[in-house]
Amino acid sequence: MTNKWFVFEGGRRNVTARQTVRQFGSFVLCRILTGAVDLLIMFVGVDLLGLAPALLKILANLIVIVLNYFAGKAVVFRESHADTGFHISSPDDLRNKTGRESGKEVK
Repeated sequence: MTNKWFVFEGGRRNVTARQTVRQFGSFVLCRILTGAVDLLIMFVGVDLLGLAPALLKILANLIVIVLNYFAGKAVVFRESHADTGFHISSPDDLRNKTGRESGKEVK
């Protein structure tokens, strides 16, 4: 959960136990998938292409770090519209928020 607190500053808001379990499950799944990407890069690079393992591992780690960051941002610790307080349920709500009703200016 240090990712949540320090990287994405998510520790500052209240979350339910259900949200924490969902985030943890998403976190583990994303890490498993990026671990598979790491293995795939190493297999293709070393076994199939014959590249230097040490240099390829550095490149694979850089790719995995970037993938982990974006996976955390987009999947694991994303905020829903309900969390941000932004919700428009219909075009009428939008017109009422902008001060217009049925295309006419409200005075």
